[in-house]
Amino acid sequence: MANVSNWYVKAEDGNVYGPADEAKLIAWAKDGRIDPSSFVSTDRISWSPAQTLPQLEMKWQIETEPGKVFGPFNRA
Repeated sequence: MANVSNWYVKAEDGNVYGPADEAKLIAWAKDGRIDPSSFVSTDRISWSPAQTLPQLEMKWQIETEPGKVFGPFNRA
């Protein structure tokens, strides 16, 4: 996805947040507001998993208990 000025985030509960520029989107990821179940869009029609945006750096996982993994998310 290209660097665009209006991003939207769809949470697991279906709520949509935005518009947000790329800097704000990255800040949301670092704050944990964008999680592994979130989707992102520039048009609110076509949605992609947030973890597929390389600029969000959602590449970290944690094992919350033996055999149970949470992630990927931004390390910050």
